[in-house]
Amino acid sequence: VERRDAWDDRIIDALCDPPESFVLGSILAHVLSFGAARRQLARTMLRDHGMTVDDGDPITWLRQRNGHEESEVGS
Repeated sequence: VERRDAWDDRIIDALCDPPESFVLGSILAHVLSFGAARRQLARTMLRDHGMTVDDGDPITWLRQRNGHEESEVGS
């Protein structure tokens, strides 16, 4: 997106009724911020119900999933 300077490109969502257009930069911002807010809300609700949850960092989750130890961070 940055390389093509496509932040202001428009995307047509033909699944909307009627179809709507969205600016690409706003779509990316929405996905990143709205998704993060929803994940945090879900984690808070799980914790409030007595469940143990991690810190919510996708990097930490991926490292643990791939069997990397925390001591390997930055290696």
